[in-house]
Amino acid sequence: MDKWAREIIEAVNKINEDIQKQISADEYVLCTMTFAGWAGYIVKFCNFIIWASEEDEREYIVQDGQEEFEPLEQYLRKEINKFADMVSKVKM
Repeated sequence: MDKWAREIIEAVNKINEDIQKQISADEYVLCTMTFAGWAGYIVKFCNFIIWASEEDEREYIVQDGQEEFEPLEQYLRKEINKFADMVSKVKM
């Protein structure tokens, strides 16, 4: 398993652990990671794509002369919160 996959799996597992602490087992909501060949890695929340390695929209941070993306777990949590806010506005 490559470094990229390990980082994604670790972030997804931490998020899922936090989700399980917040809601009952009957309402289990899952964050998942898949590898889609040429499309790279894809992370979904409630079956909606929230991140894809081929279309990485994370902020680019320059600090102490080094450039890197914002941490993946931080980005995924922001996207999940955006999704949850959007869904909470739906009334039927």
